[in-house]
Amino acid sequence: MKQLIAMAMVVTAFGQAQAQTQTAVVVPVAPQAAPIVTQAPQKRTVIYDERTNQLVEVSPQVKTTSEASAAAPIYILNGGAQVQEQPTMVVQDSPLNNSPAEGARKSRQDAESATEDGIVQALEKARMEDELRRRDKFNSAIAGTPTPTPTPAPAPVVVAPVAPIQEVTVVPAPVAAPQAVVEAPKAEKEEENVDIKAEIRAALAETEAKKPEEPKAEYYVGGLVGIGTYHGIGNIKSNGAAGFSVGMASPQGIVVDGSFLYGNYELEDQYQTRGYWEPYIVDMTQMNIGAAVKYQLPLGKVRPAAGPAISYTRRAYDDDGIEVKTTNSVDLGLASSLDVAVTSNFAIGVDFKYYWNMTSSSSNSYERESIIDSDSNDPEDLNYYQLGLAAKILF
Repeated sequence: MKQLIAMAMVVTAFGQAQAQTQTAVVVPVAPQAAPIVTQAPQKRTVIYDERTNQLVEVSPQVKTTSEASAAAPIYILNGGAQVQEQPTMVVQDSPLNNSPAEGARKSRQDAESATEDGIVQALEKARMEDELRRRDKFNSAIAGTPTPTPTPAPAPVVVAPVAPIQEVTVVPAPVAAPQAVVEAPKAEKEEENVDIKAEIRAALAETEAKKPEEPKAEYYVGGLVGIGTYHGIGNIKSNGAAGFSVGMASPQGIVVDGSFLYGNYELEDQYQTRGYWEPYIVDMTQMNIGAAVKYQLPLGKVRPAAGPAISYTRRAYDDDGIEVKTTNSVDLGLASSLDVAVTSNFAIGVDFKYYWNMTSSSSNSYERESIIDSDSNDPEDLNYYQLGLAAKILF
């Protein structure tokens, strides 16, 4: 009998367990400030009492929420649904990679920066060497013994950096495409072999070419053709004059001029014979050896100049082919000119000189002194000027 009762109890308990089998998810609940009484689901529990040989129903114990949460987790029934395990998913973003164009641009910028730095260092080194040489010359001029020039440190060799190859991290993704490594352009690789010294020499040559040339003195030689006129005297006729000039024009505008001019004149006079006046003509040759100091205005191709002048003047009088009188004079005056530059080494212009007699001497052997030495016919006591055309070759 006991065995039958035990088997019945086992079958009953197994059936209840199968009916009440449900999947639960454990959810931890934080303890509350005040205890809350929770009624657990009612279950029928039957045990066998050997003393009385009867089945006895046991009442379930009621616990507070705080005690239940502290003692064991709470099971929330899901209505018999089974929990399925899902694979662990890791969400990872791909790293930010620069494009090939951006890498090439950065490589070019690094190469340009390195090249400019090398040029600046080489220029500073060259300037330092020039300064040391000037210092040695100065010390040698003072003490007589040259100061040894320190050996300059070798110029650093600047190598244009090569763009580093970027590492590509491949992250498994549904739509992930492999990125190809792009090499730097060939032109940027060739920049590594640039001759820095050649660039420095070219830069220095360009700097020297841009410097303005210092003005230099100009020298010239030219020819003169013109006439001479005695102011206010109508019986002295000029047959023309010719000569040459040489000189120098400084960058400051000071012109030093030397000239030689040979002229021919006719003196028309009259003398009294047999109770009446007869005309008489005497030929006169005049040589002027002069010098002038003028100031020239810097007006480009048109160059006016003016200044004081002095002349040694020699005159010779001829009567029918016989030299009858010579005079020597010193004259002071003013000289002016206006030159126009046709090319860089050729100019044409006008030359003008005006003289006053300062002193003169005469060797007179002419029989008719009253004619040549009269007050109205004595050129040595008269003011005169010379006007001529000039052509100059500059060098």
